[in-house]
Amino acid sequence: MIEKENISHIDGLFYELLQVACGNREMLSVLPDAEEWEELREMAKKQTLNGIAYAGMERLPLEQWPDRYFRLRWGGKVQKIIDRNKELNERCDEAVHRFRYDGFWCCILKGQGNLYYYPEWLKDKRTPGDIDVWVTSQGKRPIRKVVDFCQKRKPADKVGYIHLDFNVWKTVDIEVHIRPTFLCSPLHNHRLQKYCLEQQLTMVREDTKFPVPTAEFNAVYQLLHIYKHLFEEGIGLRQLVDYYFVITNLTDSRSRERVMKVLKSLAVDKFAGAVMYVLETVLNLKTDDMLCKPDKKRGEHLLNEIMLAGNFGKYDERNGDLATEGHAGRYWRKTKRAFRLMSLYPHESIWQPYFMVYHFLWRALKLWKFE
Repeated sequence: MIEKENISHIDGLFYELLQVACGNREMLSVLPDAEEWEELREMAKKQTLNGIAYAGMERLPLEQWPDRYFRLRWGGKVQKIIDRNKELNERCDEAVHRFRYDGFWCCILKGQGNLYYYPEWLKDKRTPGDIDVWVTSQGKRPIRKVVDFCQKRKPADKVGYIHLDFNVWKTVDIEVHIRPTFLCSPLHNHRLQKYCLEQQLTMVREDTKFPVPTAEFNAVYQLLHIYKHLFEEGIGLRQLVDYYFVITNLTDSRSRERVMKVLKSLAVDKFAGAVMYVLETVLNLKTDDMLCKPDKKRGEHLLNEIMLAGNFGKYDERNGDLATEGHAGRYWRKTKRAFRLMSLYPHESIWQPYFMVYHFLWRALKLWKFE
């Protein structure tokens, strides 16, 4: 059993099951009873890791398997995940071909793009979400070109600072990113956007069915994705498992040094330490694969937030009803959340309220027309 401060018996079992799934453990230290297996499956559901945890169960010695009926019920739900991954992979390929045909540069971000970093026994069991595709163009006003192209074919309700909805299929949601991500601090956001543009021509893998970022670019981008969701509504373990496979695919120590140099320039190096702590605790990340030294204080806070809130904060009662909140309610909720994080991550916390005002004006005045 994993022995760390403030980790319950069932949480420890869950982490061990994920370690088995990732190939970092051969068996559980304690045999769960029927009730505990139900709890483990509920935890996997909360963290959107149903398929990954099921794969962990499959890799256990037979004497540690739950009863046959439980396995069949669980396996039926996992088969839907497998089928969904197949559908989304096909749609990713279609989307890339469509944008390229119309003269745009594009690649698939996070989500389905992460499957290439997973081992074979897990690739089709990662629970998929929507499709995120970064699209840009050459010449002047590249963002306006992308937005105009998408709006003519499928008008969106709104154009956000980083993406817009482009739901051309009934069963699959697609977000077209005009920027990979952002930071609220003007200085750090400027550095981030410059970095993304500089990396654009060299950050795509060519050995995949559809273009995806290299592990080195993803080690920066996806850490920021996790960071932003911590400030937005919450983050789940699914994104941390993604990140585990990203950084364990970095080629050498020089890659990790380059990643950390960028993260320090963006003032998220302390958050990287928190993520290393979580990955070490939950997935048994090896020291040689770490980007930096784990930060225990921030890491314990991050892990507590993850286990409390679940995937994208869906189980966090502090968020209230996200579906019905208005602009004022959203502003107030996110501002309170930012101030809760002030002592840990002051740069983003201080600037978030100001950026939300800027974002509102950016959308209202359609400033994307000038980019």
